[in-house]
Amino acid sequence: MKKLQTSMLALLLTAGVFAQNSDYKDNVTANLVSITNEQAEPSATALQSTLYELIDQSHAVHQAHWNLRGPQFISIHELLDSFYGQLSVYIDDVAERKLAIGFPVQTEDPYKQVKMQI
Repeated sequence: MKKLQTSMLALLLTAGVFAQNSDYKDNVTANLVSITNEQAEPSATALQSTLYELIDQSHAVHQAHWNLRGPQFISIHELLDSFYGQLSVYIDDVAERKLAIGFPVQTEDPYKQVKMQI
């Protein structure tokens, strides 16, 4: 267990270094896909939009998963669990594709208004 915790900590610390870099187009990512910024920008914009939509869908499915009630609870709960798991795979794929073309991933939509109730 200690080995796993140490490995996860190292992974998280390394990932944090790359995630904080606002100019993500460096020597590592620049060689992943050989296209210019001008060519990649429309794809990056579309991927980011898709990522926001997938994250919103994931939150909606997870909310339904948590708040489910009724006689069909188990079957629907398990179905929503599989949906949530598959959405996580799609989110990861889209985010990794955006990184591969040299653009950072944003997980919070700056145009979406967050409503808080106090």
